[in-house]
Amino acid sequence: MNHAGLVFSIAFKILKNKDDAEDVLQDTYLSIINRLNEGVKISNLKAYLARTSYTKSLDMKKRINNQKLTALQKTCQDMKINSYQ
Repeated sequence: MNHAGLVFSIAFKILKNKDDAEDVLQDTYLSIINRLNEGVKISNLKAYLARTSYTKSLDMKKRINNQKLTALQKTCQDMKINSYQ
């Protein structure tokens, strides 16, 4: 498996969504490019990619869950308002 396949598979296992996993793949590679441009030496590229994709995937999952929760709360609030009218 190549590095991109590793990053994608980690992201997909966590997010269970192809588009979100591709976003994590892109964000992970942008992160590495930025770190290299800052002069940071990455001694183990595979480990860095794996850890970064894992962390970014968890962050995205939290963001998605928070968006769903906010939408659900808004729906519940709208239902309460509508039931009193």
